[in-house]
Amino acid sequence: MIFTRLAAFAVVVVLGMLALALIINASLENKYDERFARLELSQDNQKKSQDSLARRVDSKPWQLHANDTVIFCKVAYPLADRVFRERLQEAVFHFRNLDGWLYDKYQKLGRYQPMIESALLAEGLPTDLEYLFVQESGLDPVIVSWAKAAGLPQFIISTARDFYLAVNSLYDERKNPIKSVKAACKYLKILYSYFDDWPLALASYNHGENAVKAKLKQQGVSDFVDLAVPKETYYYVFRIIAHDNLKELNFHLIPFIPYQASPM
Repeated sequence: MIFTRLAAFAVVVVLGMLALALIINASLENKYDERFARLELSQDNQKKSQDSLARRVDSKPWQLHANDTVIFCKVAYPLADRVFRERLQEAVFHFRNLDGWLYDKYQKLGRYQPMIESALLAEGLPTDLEYLFVQESGLDPVIVSWAKAAGLPQFIISTARDFYLAVNSLYDERKNPIKSVKAACKYLKILYSYFDDWPLALASYNHGENAVKAKLKQQGVSDFVDLAVPKETYYYVFRIIAHDNLKELNFHLIPFIPYQASPM
């Protein structure tokens, strides 16, 4: 008799545990379904934003003409010069195929822009130069290149130490966004003082000031567009100029929105 009652009690306990497990499982499934639904909605919203950006690019293609003028660092550059116009046009078309990349980088620029512009203005430099950091590092403060350049301004170790940034086994101030950007702005100011020309100053930042000075002397030219430099340097300079003029393509800076974790 006692055995029968114990068996019946055990069955009730087992059934109760199974019921509780089913309830917990259903609750967990509902929570995961809600989380995945939120994730899918977030991804869908991001995709819609990127698609919208792409449509804005396609809706207003930018074809440069000889009578056009672009403004960069408060200087007007007439596009009557065919070589300048064609290289800038090439840079613009390059970005037309990178709408997703631009979406990501411009969102990051929204995050770093106040700090970068403050550093530029402190050195008396035009804020158009903020796009140098987009082109250099994609605004990744800890990125290290194949050439061992690091941080937002992509300083090599020797340049970093020239501007009193610590680089050692314990700490690398090139990866400190505030300190490295301030140092880069000081360097840009020095480069501009050498050439009194922003395209040449940017070319020097990319290719090296001594290399650019030597090429100017060897080739007997004074203008960047007439200077024979590696293709990488041409692309670098004209893409920075193009960044600053993408508003002509109806691009808009996407404001930075801090990530907020969804509640469980």
